[in-house]
Amino acid sequence: MAKKKSTKRLLIKNSYIVVLCIFLAIFIGLAIFNGTVKVSKPSVVSISTEAIPELHPHKHGTGDSIFNKGHHEIAFSQVYRLPKGMWVKSFELKVKNSHRSTLHHALLFRVDQKDHACKNYYQAIFITSPENNHSPTVFPDDYAMYLPKGTPLVFEAMFHNPEPPLGVGKEFENVTAEIILKGVEDSLFQRFKKVDFYRVHISDNPCGNPLGDGETFEVPPNTTITKNRSLLGKAQTNIYKFSESGVILQMAGHIHSWDGGKRLDVHKSGKLIHTFTPYLETKDLWSWKNPFYSVLLRVKKNDEISISATYENPNSVPVQGAMGMMVFYFAKD
Repeated sequence: MAKKKSTKRLLIKNSYIVVLCIFLAIFIGLAIFNGTVKVSKPSVVSISTEAIPELHPHKHGTGDSIFNKGHHEIAFSQVYRLPKGMWVKSFELKVKNSHRSTLHHALLFRVDQKDHACKNYYQAIFITSPENNHSPTVFPDDYAMYLPKGTPLVFEAMFHNPEPPLGVGKEFENVTAEIILKGVEDSLFQRFKKVDFYRVHISDNPCGNPLGDGETFEVPPNTTITKNRSLLGKAQTNIYKFSESGVILQMAGHIHSWDGGKRLDVHKSGKLIHTFTPYLETKDLWSWKNPFYSVLLRVKKNDEISISATYENPNSVPVQGAMGMMVFYFAKD
């Protein structure tokens, strides 16, 4: 009889333990689901370009552009494959052994995917230039960019070192750029709203050479123009049409202010929603600033984002290599 009572007490005790474990598992699961408990490990990835041994200053006269010999230097990294999947929460850019203003742009792209508009381009996941990247690009709490294990990445940087007054005009050696990705390792318990990168740009030769006329247009002499579309019959790279509803998190605009670029207008389905207007941070003509526009902008399926760029050219020669580009981060519903 005593043995039966002991067995019964043991069963009751074990039942309590089982119920307690179930409640504990549910509590932990809900905490993880709601983000109050973090189970993923922090993840940091750094990718650097190969060094440019010597970055010489050059004369940048009226009408000069990227098509001129000696105008710029381009450096690439080796292909970097992610050892583990990660959710990227921020991108941080660093320039080493040179003045930050000598960086024209930096671009991180996946060599396993193609651009949404130009299938001869690789898919970028981050693009910036000195005027709009004075601090790290950070996504809001619930958002992150997912990169699976083995994702092949290449980092590219273009350096442009004009003589004063357009640049610092100094000699630099062993110049590199570095991109730092910070986030968390992928896990079964990690929850983020997935972010993707997109861009729209204006070109006289859409989807042409990505390091030349595929990204640029001409501004005729003695004129003010607003460029707002690609050539008829070619890829409309200045427009993106959404296939799903969602939210735009951030936008960044890029024009060549030193070549007469005045403004970059962003339209949503034909309605003006933002204007990027660069300004000089100091009296130096190379201190242009054009900050990111952080906004949680709702878009619906079939909405369109488009851009137009306004340039003034009071000179008797055309501006070659003018640019108008806008990049943005988007999360589908």
